[in-house]
Amino acid sequence: MLELYHSVNSVCAQKVRVALAEKGLDYREHLMTLRGDQFDDAYMKLNPNAVVPTLVHDGRPVIESSVILYYLDEVFPNPSLMPRDPHQRAAVRQYNKLIDEYVHNSCSILTFATAFRGWLSGLTADERTAAIRRPGRVGGRIASNRSYDDIRTNHQELGRQYRTSPERRAKLVGDSLIACIR
Repeated sequence: MLELYHSVNSVCAQKVRVALAEKGLDYREHLMTLRGDQFDDAYMKLNPNAVVPTLVHDGRPVIESSVILYYLDEVFPNPSLMPRDPHQRAAVRQYNKLIDEYVHNSCSILTFATAFRGWLSGLTADERTAAIRRPGRVGGRIASNRSYDDIRTNHQELGRQYRTSPERRAKLVGDSLIACIR
């Protein structure tokens, strides 16, 4: 049995939901608000990082969206999310690594700020500071003077890596899905 702990606004959870849909896999949904429920003891036992997504397969958790994608492809090989060619498979892994290291770090700041703007605006200044500085919260970086520069630098690096890659046309997913880089 598959269970997915996720949030609607989480880009990482969206990646996993797309993979589950592509593979035609059914799963039990656990929708998280990320307004403190990710710090519940039961969830922290599944994912000590207090983030989504978390996939639970037959009672065993798998965390980190890219790791979950690789796991799903190994446990449920058809249809494959990866190209058949080993060099293209390596390119997919390289792009996933770059997205995790560069794009995700940039997007997490903006996603947090936009997704929780309404909720945060209803808090007092002290409550807001306490909420965003809680361990595991990305929001603590919102006030960073480096945020904009980090975002720009990360996206420039991802673009450079893509432009110089010999596998520029490598698919980010298997041979059957339409989404690919052209």
